[in-house]
Amino acid sequence: RWRFFRLHFQYLCAFDRPGDYDYFAITAGPQTLAARFAGRTPSPARIERATSGYRSVAP
Repeated sequence: RWRFFRLHFQYLCAFDRPGDYDYFAITAGPQTLAARFAGRTPSPARIERATSGYRSVAP
């Protein structure tokens, strides 16, 4: 089923369950993103290996 306004209403209803990923707190809050998530362990599903062979910016 098509949900044309899902993202729009997701933005408008962001106050329903504020938490770690509260959009308004992240985008307009007083903390930086680094300060907000400092001390959190990364997700176990995080991919740590480089996906590209071109990892250096040096010529």
